[in-house]
Amino acid sequence: MEPGTTQRYTIMATRVKNGKVVTKSERVCDFSCSTYLPKTKNLRQTKATESSLKLNWNKVEGARAYRVYYYNTSKGAFKFYKQTEKTGMTISKLPSGQEYIFRVNAVKKTENETYLGYYSSNVTASTK
Repeated sequence: MEPGTTQRYTIMATRVKNGKVVTKSERVCDFSCSTYLPKTKNLRQTKATESSLKLNWNKVEGARAYRVYYYNTSKGAFKFYKQTEKTGMTISKLPSGQEYIFRVNAVKKTENETYLGYYSSNVTASTK
């Protein structure tokens, strides 16, 4: 299956005798399988000022957008920051001399479904 897609399946029971279908059941089960988008790669800091930093990453095939997350030390978990259609983001209004941990994942949205990619490796970025 192509990354970021869903396939739907129906299971039915059949009985075959001498190579011919003798009986066929009604639908037993419907289910679907979805695939993740690939991992976002090469997340890196490309610029820093006293109050901002810039992150960039490689394009993920099939992605329509990317979600950027930062590590919230008081909560002990990553928190969603923003979504962008670009392969980079400038984060502004930050205090100088601070370190932050970020990660990114790809997003593909269709009419009925939202597919997420595997998270990038974490990167530590800092202001000057």
